Amino acid sequence: MYRKRFKLPSVAIAAFRSGADLQNQFYLQLPAVRKIALLDQDVSLAKVRDKVSSNQKVKWIFPSQILEKQFTKSETSHHKKLDTTAIEPYPTDFNLGASNEFEDQIVYWQFKQQSNETIEKSLTNILPMVLKNEKIILLMDAPTAQQNLIKSLAKQWIKSITTVDPDGSDYQKYFEIGKPQSFSTEAEWIDYLDEHLEDEPEFLGSEQIHQFYRVGNFLSRIKFVTEKDDINEIFSKIRLFIDQGVQADLRKQILAISTGVPIISFAVTDLVNQGGNGFQKTTSGQLLEQVNYFLQDLHHWNQGLVDSVSLIEEYEPDKLLKRWKVVMTDG
Repeated sequence: MYRKRFKLPSVAIAAFRSGADLQNQFYLQLPAVRKIALLDQDVSLAKVRDKVSSNQKVKWIFPSQILEKQFTKSETSHHKKLDTTAIEPYPTDFNLGASNEFEDQIVYWQFKQQSNETIEKSLTNILPMVLKNEKIILLMDAPTAQQNLIKSLAKQWIKSITTVDPDGSDYQKYFEIGKPQSFSTEAEWIDYLDEHLEDEPEFLGSEQIHQFYRVGNFLSRIKFVTEKDDINEIFSKIRLFIDQGVQADLRKQILAISTGVPIISFAVTDLVNQGGNGFQKTTSGQLLEQVNYFLQDLHHWNQGLVDSVSLIEEYEPDKLLKRWKVVMTDG
């Protein structure tokens, strides 16, 4: 019926998305001379394998060379004529950020599909560095339940280090009068307390007040991304991007490259030159050393910037468009 009313399309491009099995099956059945399946970065390769045998004439477009290689390596022995290629879904944009102009060092840390145990292991490796260096700010991007976990872990850890209970009444009394992060120095905060605090408990000496300041300052530098935040603006200000997930977040990694921000990726990725603009296949145990590599040595950070510029050129819009033209005209 369709072919009688309309000409058969020369090409049908189907978006093969994660968690949309029925739609994916429908799209693959669209009538066309040639079919192209554009794979989502989070799609299950196992589900793609299920479709390959019954859709031999489909050209599969992977969002990264890594994913294509992983797929074809396991499938070549079964399907000799697999038609695949890789085209990154996001082009770069030469828009280098200004994070090196800021005194604060903002680290954007994203968790995706991570267990609570893995998050705890990674976090406890990094927290001592955050306590020691008051210029470091952790900007966390995680599901709500794991945001609460991160807050709880940070409080438990700082309590074990300073003996200050962030939820205790004494600390809360001082904190409510004047938040430490609102003052440039500890001395300014103490002067403010002297003016506004009445009935100060006698057992709280100068050392205890000092610990209160450390705890307040520390906890204030663990922040969370919200839905209202502009990710592009954030990336123009951050010093480092930690992508802790099962698969690389290609959109944010391209954004990091475009703004010249080094990347630490727990997953394999085409977008990181190992030891250049970042590290990949990172483990929780390696994380602290790699973070310090970029935050403590400006030379390494600058070298990462140079590598990012070369990657910007590799994934610029015109080059991706040329690759698409090849796919579209390849008969």
